[in-house]
Amino acid sequence: ALPVSSQYIRDAILGREDLGEYLMKADNTVVTVVDRRSQELALPIIRKHLPDVCVNQEESDHEVGKLDSSIVIYHDPLDGTKGFLIGGPTPTVILGAYDRAAREWLAAATMEPATGRLWISYKDSGGSLAVYDYGEDELGLSSPLHVNAHPLQDGVVLVDVGNGFQRKT
Repeated sequence: ALPVSSQYIRDAILGREDLGEYLMKADNTVVTVVDRRSQELALPIIRKHLPDVCVNQEESDHEVGKLDSSIVIYHDPLDGTKGFLIGGPTPTVILGAYDRAAREWLAAATMEPATGRLWISYKDSGGSLAVYDYGEDELGLSSPLHVNAHPLQDGVVLVDVGNGFQRKT
């Protein structure tokens, strides 16, 4: 799902898709035709490979799939829409697997359409980075990610959590 959505967004970044239409949502975030189409492209792939889970997509009004499943796949089809609209090449596509019963994240994947970089992490297994080759339509070898012990000095950490998925209690 991530490569298909990312290829579509990459085409939009390269000017191959019309970005003329966008809406401001009630939560003051922007949604474009590219957000919606990226979501439409990904859903059948997610459902095919994960038929027994619930799927919560950011641009949808309702969850789909097996609604009573304890596993929920969260999907942001285009994270960074505002930057994308002003020409920033840094949007991402995000998938996360959450176990509602255990109240824990199982896995997460983030793909950067402009570069094909794909970050993947699994609970208790660490993370890795791979690069998707759009021309060859294949994922390259992954490299493990490591966190170093050096303190963060004179750095900036950007966190965008103000418009996250609404939590159910």
